[in-house]
Amino acid sequence: FVKNAAFSDVKAFDIFLNKIPDGAVVHFGNSSPIRYGQLFELDKLTGVFANRGVSGIDGCLSTAAGYASQSELLTCVFVGDLSFVYDSNAMWNKNLPSNLRIILINNSGGGIFRLLEGPSLIDGFNEYVETSHPVNVRKMVEAFGLDYYYAEGVEEIEKQFDEFIHSEKASVFEVKTPKLENPVVYRKYIEAIKQK
Repeated sequence: FVKNAAFSDVKAFDIFLNKIPDGAVVHFGNSSPIRYGQLFELDKLTGVFANRGVSGIDGCLSTAAGYASQSELLTCVFVGDLSFVYDSNAMWNKNLPSNLRIILINNSGGGIFRLLEGPSLIDGFNEYVETSHPVNVRKMVEAFGLDYYYAEGVEEIEKQFDEFIHSEKASVFEVKTPKLENPVVYRKYIEAIKQK
């Protein structure tokens, strides 16, 4: 299913999780990332962690950065754009470890709420629930002195992945996904799993 799926959050997770080197550690941010992460085989990884906070988006980046600072293993963290912006001061640390890789799935707001039928059906969803933001991620990342990569499709991810993963310092790979396509692909994937 995923091989033939349209570009979406599901597709981006599949590409990154298949490309991350064996033995790495992965941290999944709250909400969408942990839900997507559980849909894939993760046996090749040394460790898989998730920071649930108080069922919120608190400290996902800080937790992964702290872990990476005490480990020699490549540490990759998957976060959504709201978690990333919310905890962006994690990148302020002058001793940010060079083995940290941040994979930012930018679905233009709280994409988790499009996956859940209840919230997505209420009046005012776009304005009050989804929480779109005006943050320019590239400028933020560069202000903290990290390497920055950006993609809006499979080919762009494939082209930049090796440089990203082998960077000599902490790096951010922002992947812009289509917010309206994401829940469609996700629901079809869940149905495909159920049928299998």
